Amino acid sequence: MNIAILSKSDRLGGGGGRCAEDLVNLLKKNNVNVDHFARSSKYTEIIPLYTSKEKWIYHRLRSVGFQELYPFEKKVIKKYDIKKDYDIFHFHDISSAISPLTLKWLSDKNKKIIWTLHDCTAITGGCVNPLDCTKYKSICYNCPQLGQFPLGQNIDLSFLFHSIKKHVLKNSNIQFVTPSKWLADLVYSTGYIKSYPLVISNGVDTNLFKAYEKDIIRKELGLPQDKFIILLSSSSFDNPYKGIIYSIETIKLLKKINPLILMIGKIDEEVSKKLEEFHKIEIGYIEDKKTLNKYYSSADIFLNTTIADNFPISVLESMASGTPNIGFATGGIPEIIEQGIDGYLVKNRDIEELKNKIMEFYSDYDVLVKMQRKAREKVLKNFTLEKFFENYFNLYVN
Repeated sequence: MNIAILSKSDRLGGGGGRCAEDLVNLLKKNNVNVDHFARSSKYTEIIPLYTSKEKWIYHRLRSVGFQELYPFEKKVIKKYDIKKDYDIFHFHDISSAISPLTLKWLSDKNKKIIWTLHDCTAITGGCVNPLDCTKYKSICYNCPQLGQFPLGQNIDLSFLFHSIKKHVLKNSNIQFVTPSKWLADLVYSTGYIKSYPLVISNGVDTNLFKAYEKDIIRKELGLPQDKFIILLSSSSFDNPYKGIIYSIETIKLLKKINPLILMIGKIDEEVSKKLEEFHKIEIGYIEDKKTLNKYYSSADIFLNTTIADNFPISVLESMASGTPNIGFATGGIPEIIEQGIDGYLVKNRDIEELKNKIMEFYSDYDVLVKMQRKAREKVLKNFTLEKFFENYFNLYVN
């Protein structure tokens, strides 16, 4: 069995790339022939889909709104398929990297196509999440998110891209997979696809992400023992979908307990300024997973106020590290968390209720300790890499 896995990026580019890379590593570990293709990567084992010149052209096209129109990647895929004769092409996040027309082309060649959706871009005119907009149910136009990544800056082509995607979805033989039932329901409700997607949850390496004793790991990391530590984690703190503004507003309501704010990810200067009255430690982006695990494990809670998400790996990693998710009931996150047992979720943007719950857990720390333990137990039971691999391997061979 020869498999090609294609994603927008490697693990440095977000959850979709991390899932793709995890799957590649697991397949290789089980002696399956697999190649990983991505738009670009600093890792030599990943095959680039574009030359430097093509990448430059693509970025110029995207800047004016023509993203995903021309399938630059077909040339590379065809070249490797001639040599390897792939049995399966497994696509992950393709937005701003791979044209949907490439999937249609492969489907017409009677190749087995699997597409794991990590956001809503497959059914929209380009936005990652439509939020309150419902135009994607019929046809996109006058996009309210024009200029916001991954959409272009100048020309509204949401009508064109939505039409192309609908054509591909309706006329291609593709097996759709989603990490959450929430996204499966959303995609299937459009009527653009023939059958309900297969739901395969994301997984996390529970041998790597483990729960340390809080006092021991804080001592190792040089963190204070007597502080209530709130973790904020985002690949980019200026990403509006991540709702960091609501985390800041919530934290400002917690002055009474004077928490320590632990910030992991690409720090935005404006976000940092808004928290300058608090004791905060800005770690930046952590590539090494062992180090990331230690910082995750050192916190009391992971404050996660994302307003548009699917099935975030960061939630699973923090829970496996013994740090429960406290935040908004967004996307597929309620499918991960059992309310009040291994985490707590409130309605989107309800920062007052969020503040009240954090104060409750601060005041009754024994309840929080139980929640920390249950968070790891939930991941061990439902969201391991082993289960993740088993589900995908069964899909490949059946």
